[in-house]
Amino acid sequence: MSNKLTYIVASGDTYTSIVNKINQSTPLTVSQLADANPSIQANQLQIGQALDIPLSTDGLIPDDNPALLTPAAEFMGYWYPYSASCPKNATLSVALYGWGPQKVIEWGKQADVQSHLNGEKYLSFGGGSESGKFTEQALNEITTAITQGQIKGYDGIAYDVEVADANLGAQFANSFEAAKACGFKVLVTISHSAPYDVADKDQLMKSFFINPHIDILSPQLYSKGDESQNDYALTSGSSITWRDYASTKAAIVPSIVHASYYEAAKIYFKNQGVELSGYLQWK
Repeated sequence: MSNKLTYIVASGDTYTSIVNKINQSTPLTVSQLADANPSIQANQLQIGQALDIPLSTDGLIPDDNPALLTPAAEFMGYWYPYSASCPKNATLSVALYGWGPQKVIEWGKQADVQSHLNGEKYLSFGGGSESGKFTEQALNEITTAITQGQIKGYDGIAYDVEVADANLGAQFANSFEAAKACGFKVLVTISHSAPYDVADKDQLMKSFFINPHIDILSPQLYSKGDESQNDYALTSGSSITWRDYASTKAAIVPSIVHASYYEAAKIYFKNQGVELSGYLQWK
């Protein structure tokens, strides 16, 4: 099974610099990029030239015979294209690209992306790098795309809030409300207990806890995504604790490396006074 994206060569680009850009959201090597573009000479790139970016590397694209998610829970989901499979019994799935709003929307339109999503389908904006950073402009673009009907084929909007400018609480709230008004569900995921690269992370998290338009809040219980167990570390520089999650209006559905880690997460969070409603599998 294969899948690809398109990258348009810009001034100063080399295969190495392109791979470094792509690696902020999708694993890729120079040799894989070269193999995907056999007719192009790496030392003769032209501005405006289109390069194929393969997503079928290192097992990123899920297989055709996916295992079912277990244990059973109200919410059982996965992150595409990072999950090793696309379980047919998933109640939700999240498509994550990790770039700016317009690139995410164009990528999300691809039939091969949507065909790998099961259950309620979410398109995710934001991410863990500068490529997906939330700014006032980015949030305005997302909200405009939602209200103008540019996002089709999805049941929900996911906001991967890890890197963002400060003082965006009102803009996030407006975007969540707009999404709900347009019939979308809203999922917010954060790096561990709070966004790791947001100056006013505590204030932002407190606004998330009380926001009535967030359906699912998904703290990420991993850093690299290959951990052998859940990582319950609190976000550095934040006073938010796991006990604070008990006050949220949203369902708490942590993102975990593998579904088999869910039972341990339930026990841990119950000891913090927090009831979980399911999980999202990363790998």
